[in-house]
Amino acid sequence: MTLASAANRRSSTTNAESDATCGAALLAAMPRFLGETIQYVPAYNVLYLLNPKAACSSLRLWLLRTQARNPSWYPQPGENGVHAVPNDPAARLPDPQADLGWHRAYGLLQGDAYVFSFVRNPVSRCLSAYYDKIVRVNQNPIRGEIQAILGRNVDPDAAITFDDYLTAIEAEVPALQNNHWRPQHVNVLHGTANHALIGKVENFNADFARLCEESGMPPAGIGHEHKQAPNTLHEELLGGRPDRLRRIVKLYEADLEIFDY
Repeated sequence: MTLASAANRRSSTTNAESDATCGAALLAAMPRFLGETIQYVPAYNVLYLLNPKAACSSLRLWLLRTQARNPSWYPQPGENGVHAVPNDPAARLPDPQADLGWHRAYGLLQGDAYVFSFVRNPVSRCLSAYYDKIVRVNQNPIRGEIQAILGRNVDPDAAITFDDYLTAIEAEVPALQNNHWRPQHVNVLHGTANHALIGKVENFNADFARLCEESGMPPAGIGHEHKQAPNTLHEELLGGRPDRLRRIVKLYEADLEIFDY
């Protein structure tokens, strides 16, 4: 039995209304969405749909190294990590808006390129995003997003509980959420993109090998950039709190069903 079976099923009408609302919001936010989601490597005609908290830093670094034709390439100090535009021109991927444009990007998404992404157990991903973006670093600007949604003053030192975090996520239309906790089926454009592969973090080595074999991309250069959350996080946040698990399952019901978790 999957976690999705624990959730109350919404009616087909409710699902349709939710999808329509999400779709309209996503269309309005498309320029920003494309900019933070599409990663394209022209030399191999491979397009990655970035899905944060699902090995995205490791995959992004691999794409930059492949683009630079240097499996040991790494951002210089002060470049703000693998998700910033690198100073090194050789490692820069095409900008989805300036270099590709929506029409070209849409064609790539529809099958003109090898399109892939990776997903992760939605419960684990939700906990990981809270730890990494809310708990671990007080100065992370994403904390301010949560406080603003909750109608609070932005204060890097103010506590944000896990229940606060879930309440903020529940208050927003999925398409407009921060991509670290946005539903994964929205991030990977399920139902819009023609995916050649949607791998799972839980099966990363085998799925990554398949990705390289099918796309022709070299496996050299894959790193491990993720920040490991404490092993005790699940018990700390969900132990004895079935109400929290129910909230997470409801938020990510579609992901649980679509990706078979």
